[in-house]
Amino acid sequence: MILTDNPIRDASADEFGFRAHAEVLCAAVAEVHDLPLTLAVLGSWGSGKTSFLNICRSLLQERGMITVGFGPWKYDQRDEVWHALLQTLLDELARQAANSQEPSVKQRLGAVLARLRRLSVAAAWLLSRQAVNTFTPMSLDESDLDELRTAASHGEAPGLAADYHAVNQFERDFAEVVRELTGGAPLAIFIDDLDRCRPETALSVLEALRIFTGDAPCLFVIAIDHDALIDAAARYYDGDRQRGRRYLEKLVHFSYHLPGIRWESLGNALRSRLDFLPEDPVVWEVIRIGFQNNPRRVRRFVGAYNLTLAMLSAAGPQSPERVRQVAILLMLRQEHPEFYARLRVDLDVWQRITDAAPADDGRPTLPRHDDLVLVERDSELVTVLQRIADRTRFDFPPVPSADLVLALSEVIVMPGVGQVRA
Repeated sequence: MILTDNPIRDASADEFGFRAHAEVLCAAVAEVHDLPLTLAVLGSWGSGKTSFLNICRSLLQERGMITVGFGPWKYDQRDEVWHALLQTLLDELARQAANSQEPSVKQRLGAVLARLRRLSVAAAWLLSRQAVNTFTPMSLDESDLDELRTAASHGEAPGLAADYHAVNQFERDFAEVVRELTGGAPLAIFIDDLDRCRPETALSVLEALRIFTGDAPCLFVIAIDHDALIDAAARYYDGDRQRGRRYLEKLVHFSYHLPGIRWESLGNALRSRLDFLPEDPVVWEVIRIGFQNNPRRVRRFVGAYNLTLAMLSAAGPQSPERVRQVAILLMLRQEHPEFYARLRVDLDVWQRITDAAPADDGRPTLPRHDDLVLVERDSELVTVLQRIADRTRFDFPPVPSADLVLALSEVIVMPGVGQVRA
């Protein structure tokens, strides 16, 4: 069985135990009245941020809150992403108001429809002026503001001269439109997939929220890898991560660290999807050692594991020992690709690294320089191999022979194109 990486869609489909945490968080943010509020859900790649956001969105909808979603990765350029964000918000507000069953909502839409169109034109005009390069806290220049005001007053932006002398006017109009369409109720805007964007593009999304939306009654819920965003901000301060972190504090009001998925929840959700030895404690310990509690990485492994063993089984039944060796080799190839590449030509490297002992300076003691370079590039490799060699708790199979490594390498399926350790 090949598993997809599709996220949980709503609270009713929660299989990782996220709902209890999401209910507490949503109850708290629903009581916030001093808007706007930017809430960051922090988590590493593949940890379930999208699933958590989807659960939160469905819970807030149950509370009657209007929600809008935006995926910035499709617009992975700074001069596109902020415009796409604004246009998505405007379009989605108009669509939801038009489809509402409440007559008062449709009446409010009619009252602000013309202003919505004007805001769309304004956003397009600002894009044409490449305003994103000037209206950011890092590069705001008063001469650029003056140029924009002069252009507007001279009519270079038709129909906007009276209202859009600066981005501040856009902020005020946007806030008023949101209040009109929601009846003053909060608008929850979920922004996901920032991890797919280039770091500078992800940062520009956060900047756009502060610059263009003003004091609109909005709750922005964003999913990010915090360290990656700090690195992006630090680039503007000569690599100073401390200053980058301080800058992000101006853009994000509250950070919520994604709760870790309990190992039992992950196992219960995925155990039935293992086609070979689904209840075997050794196979599950290999998964735990290699992937911890990361659902995306585990799903990719399960799909590759099933397909690899299906190919091997076409030639005959596979013994439990062989199935376990396949699990170990597949985990090593997925998470420790440099070691696996060396293993194919030097089987003894497995035992040499397993036997490595820490020196006084904390570095492992290894007889060969190339082995030392390998473990320095992969800080978890020694620990992983030593845990697999420890047979006091789990009946791990012996190190496979060179012939078996080569034979299995012909059929082992990689769970992603160019998969490398993140």
